[in-house]
Amino acid sequence: MANIRRVYMFVVTAVSLNAVAWAVIALLRNLLTPALNPLRNNISYQTEIIAMQLAVIIIGLPIYLAHWLWAERLAHRDEEEHGALLRRLYLYVMMTAFAIPIFTNAFGLVASALRLALGMELRIPSWSMQLPDRANLVYTAVALVILTVLWAYHHWLTVVDRSQVAETNDLAVIHRLYVYLFTFGSLVLLSVGSGAVLRWLLFQFSRNYIVATEQTLVTAVTGLLIGAVGWLYFWRKAEGMFIFGGPREQASALRKFYLYLVIFLAALGTVSGLTILLSGFFRQLLDVATPGSIFNVLSALAVTAVLWAYHFFVLRQDTRLIPEVAAQAEVRRLYWYLIAGIGLLALLIGVGGDISVLIRSSGQFISHNLREQTAWFTAVLIAGLVVWIVPWRKIQMEVGFSGKAGELARRSVVRRLYLYLYLLVATLTFLGTSVYAVSQIIYLLLGGRTAVNLAADMAQAVAYALLAVGVWLYHGRLLRLDNAAFKQAEARQAQTVHVAVVDDEDGRFAERLIHDLHEALPTVILHPIGLTALANETLHTAEEPIPAREALSTAQIIVGPWTIATPYVVHGETDMEMLAAVSASPGHKLLIPRPEPGWDWAGVGRWEMDTAVRHTIRAVKQLIAGQVVKSKSGPNLGTVIGVVLFLFLLVNLLPMLFMLPQLLF
Repeated sequence: MANIRRVYMFVVTAVSLNAVAWAVIALLRNLLTPALNPLRNNISYQTEIIAMQLAVIIIGLPIYLAHWLWAERLAHRDEEEHGALLRRLYLYVMMTAFAIPIFTNAFGLVASALRLALGMELRIPSWSMQLPDRANLVYTAVALVILTVLWAYHHWLTVVDRSQVAETNDLAVIHRLYVYLFTFGSLVLLSVGSGAVLRWLLFQFSRNYIVATEQTLVTAVTGLLIGAVGWLYFWRKAEGMFIFGGPREQASALRKFYLYLVIFLAALGTVSGLTILLSGFFRQLLDVATPGSIFNVLSALAVTAVLWAYHFFVLRQDTRLIPEVAAQAEVRRLYWYLIAGIGLLALLIGVGGDISVLIRSSGQFISHNLREQTAWFTAVLIAGLVVWIVPWRKIQMEVGFSGKAGELARRSVVRRLYLYLYLLVATLTFLGTSVYAVSQIIYLLLGGRTAVNLAADMAQAVAYALLAVGVWLYHGRLLRLDNAAFKQAEARQAQTVHVAVVDDEDGRFAERLIHDLHEALPTVILHPIGLTALANETLHTAEEPIPAREALSTAQIIVGPWTIATPYVVHGETDMEMLAAVSASPGHKLLIPRPEPGWDWAGVGRWEMDTAVRHTIRAVKQLIAGQVVKSKSGPNLGTVIGVVLFLFLLVNLLPMLFMLPQLLF
């Protein structure tokens, strides 16, 4: 009920405050800017509109104050309300809603100020709704003042709340998302502005006449300044969070995700720029004209290279200060597999394209179009090879590590998604090319086409099919090696592990669990322990070569219902001395939440033996592998990101693969 009340309060508060804020902004703009604008008809300076704005303020402001003061009273009176997730989410959503138009209005303000300072005021056509620069200064300044005041107020509230309320994981995640979202957005604006300024400067030294006006420079400098201010502010907050935020902030996967995302995009831009430069070199070798200007490529290449180098340096510094945790390692693997996947895809496109050109040019004059395609495909091939081989070597080196590090790398969800994705791509490519080749043969037999160019078409289809087979065999072999290594490691670890399976009822659950454990882990040493006469009879513990007490004292893992941890829930003739021996054993106790009359487990679903056995076997495997026991109730960050990535690539690649025969042949 409290959450429903919070949703109501904060939705009404957010809507009413935004309505009032923008009504005040619009009212002040209508009242102030016409005096500075010689083209009064461009401004909505009408009595009806002003009346509407005043009405929104008169009605909306009391509604906002009533609901916000209500929320504040509840927060001061109730600590739970003060630390509620919805309250913190409301504050950061409002800060975001104010910060975005602050950036846009600051952009307009700075651009107008620069034009006026440089004597380059815009000439506004009579039909345009755009404001002159002098009027635009007031127009944007009004919004900046009001939005900045509101943003500062909500920022102050978040600072107070964070100082007075214990920071939970969920609250910390909201703060991180806000900081890194605006850090990334500011960095994008800074990068675009820097690239535009650099491009303008390079054009000044060009011998060719290229339109690069001062207005373009003003826009570029404005983006650079606004982006730099925003990035420095939010990046300093991010750095402060990492350095002074304690273990929770330093172990955050979101920071690693941000760094790897920027590195990935910068690396992609750098490689794309180098590919374009390389293709231009091959164009010159093949006597093919190069369109466009090299300055566009050089400016973008310089910016992406700097971004790549800086964030890679930050990432290395982070790793030196704080060892990465499991979630951060999964983000790192995601980055490497993304780079490797794109590189391999480019490599295959380049190889396939060069094969296609080679087949089509055999015995014929090499046309201008074929030479141009050769330049592009060769450049993509070389760039793809470099991009793929560097991260792939790192990936395979990590997989080849002995011990836990190599096992975690082999079992990574991202790795399996990558391998299966390329198996899928290879299979569908083979399917498409094979269907095309067979269809052309049948088409020829039916008299629908001649044998002219059939050999070239068939050779091209066979070449792509063989390429797909090679990709399929290579990635399939890696999957088999991973599975074999995992099974060997699991069997090797289980050889010396003693597992005692305890039952304090009739023994049927322990009997089923022992049977399934033996099938799943045939090398593990199992000891059935019955705490009642009926359980002993069912489990035949009398035939065990090791006495029950000795088995309990030497077992590394003891598995049983939760009732073996307490003497207060007994079933008939429970052997209390054996129950005490279970408690005294140094082995790791793995408890199963079996239902008991009058006892319930909070947050545990309905009891089903099959499900309980399956989860228990999974937990035993995790303990044997030295991992923390985790349920499968929810996917981790790597799984979510990997699945989203897989679905995205699948949805975007499938149409291309189905159209491959038409595109290539």
